[in-house]
Amino acid sequence: MAIGWPELSFLVAGFALFASVINLTGNICLSRAYQTADASWLTPMDFSYLIFAVLWSRVIFDQWPSTAAIIGMSLSGTAGIITVWREHTMMFLFGGDAEDNAIGFLNRNISIMRLTAVE
Repeated sequence: MAIGWPELSFLVAGFALFASVINLTGNICLSRAYQTADASWLTPMDFSYLIFAVLWSRVIFDQWPSTAAIIGMSLSGTAGIITVWREHTMMFLFGGDAEDNAIGFLNRNISIMRLTAVE
């Protein structure tokens, strides 16, 4: 036994096993979600763990994140929101799969620019 560590009881071992099963189930569901849905919609939901990390840090450890951590979490969340907005806008403008249509749109414009440059 390590010095200063409490003895591992059945309650703690059971809680660790329960938390592991819940974590495994959540990761399997998230993996399946990324296989079936558009990643631009899932990523912001995936980043929601940052909110829970702050809450659990406060509840369990009585500690708030540093200013740098808050800035980093804000940047990550903002990037997710911008990605969703961009994908939604592209889908609205071009319909269907936004990535394929946006690339097609850019290729058509490049071709038009080449044609006008030749004339």
